[in-house]
Amino acid sequence: MPSDSGTHELATALNLIDRFVAVRDVPTLTGAGLAPVLGSEQADLLMLFGACPPGGWETAVAAVRGGAAARLMLIGGIGHTTEHLWGAMCERFPGREFAGRPEADIMAEFLSEVHGLDDVLTERRSTNCGNNISLAQDVVRQAGLAPRSVILVQDRTMQRRMSAGFGRLWTLGQPTLVSFAAYEQEFTVVDGRLAHLQDVWGSWSVPRYVSLLLGEVERLTDSPEGYGPQGRDYIAHVDVPAQVQDAAALVARATGTSGRVADARYGSEV
Repeated sequence: MPSDSGTHELATALNLIDRFVAVRDVPTLTGAGLAPVLGSEQADLLMLFGACPPGGWETAVAAVRGGAAARLMLIGGIGHTTEHLWGAMCERFPGREFAGRPEADIMAEFLSEVHGLDDVLTERRSTNCGNNISLAQDVVRQAGLAPRSVILVQDRTMQRRMSAGFGRLWTLGQPTLVSFAAYEQEFTVVDGRLAHLQDVWGSWSVPRYVSLLLGEVERLTDSPEGYGPQGRDYIAHVDVPAQVQDAAALVARATGTSGRVADARYGSEV
């Protein structure tokens, strides 16, 4: 266990990694926030991904309700995050059955019942961040849409990779992309232990969040083991700053944690 000063150093390193992966291209998902980037106060399409915990769905709801996006799309089948979502929903809604259901279906039901949002597109077959994009594009094409601007709203830990996947795999025109991590989060130290500063419904435990962050640094690299063009070629090239790689190495040494290993059950040829 690191010393108290070591734990604070660990929190600082984790926050550095987190800020790198949790991309927010605009200050707010509002017309005023989008206008400098899009030249318009409304994007054609907002894509919300099922790996995003329920506590982050409100970000997409507020954007659509506020007119920042013309259409909403919910994306996600059953993948490595889905069991966690089932658990979070069962805890909030005891007595209801969620196990075995695709993420997009759960999101659609919740947004309809709680927020009255029914005019949504759904992609319910994807199993990972790669075919999240390729299969979503199929749904968009089948709907006769050709968006000129797209907002991606994803879990903080996966936001940069999702943007890079979009850049590599989206071929339906060349829409302007706005990437916006769904919720705020920060590591702090409480009673000598790492803790989250924000309480986000359905988000990850501290150990799981740490593992996800380390896994993202590995996946974003252009090494043979990474997901970039020189590796598995799932995502566009990402420059991972040396400070971020050093922070990940520090965290791995201090905690004995390794990045999340890809689950072969949910792999695909993207």
